[in-house]
Amino acid sequence: MRIAILSADVAGGHDAAARTLRDELVEAAPDADVTIDNGLAAAGTALHRFVRDGFKLQLGTSGGSYGLMVHALARRPVYTPVRGALGRIAAGGVRRLVERHAPDLVVSTYPVVTAALGHLRARGELRVPVAAPIMDAAPHPMWMHGGVDLHLVPIPRAAVTPTPASGMRGR
Repeated sequence: MRIAILSADVAGGHDAAARTLRDELVEAAPDADVTIDNGLAAAGTALHRFVRDGFKLQLGTSGGSYGLMVHALARRPVYTPVRGALGRIAAGGVRRLVERHAPDLVVSTYPVVTAALGHLRARGELRVPVAAPIMDAAPHPMWMHGGVDLHLVPIPRAAVTPTPASGMRGR
């Protein structure tokens, strides 16, 4: 089995999650071919720099604004169009990256990459199943997409079902 884990070089946590997942998959299935790649970089130079460098700048100059942004993005009138736009912008590069890996399964550890993969799956442009582990006990709606086949959460009460039309629905 070929598994492509797509991550992002933003703050280090997403890459750490990708490495941990890879190690656990290889231990559980030694014959699996598990690779890690930078899905955010594949999304395009402009988006990659905007997200990565914008995050560093935001935390370095106005850390309090990060909390405000996260709070605003938790509201459906905000996260739905933002997630949709990010998914559309990133989709072409992420699709080409997936095609280069030719995996049996794609796993995303970064929300923008998850948005692109979910967008592609929802439109029928990506046939490979997509999973997205969510490393937080209180998942943020931006981290999920209705086109993703499986969202993995750390505790059962954090489980929600994303729907393409309506956003999030508790389960």
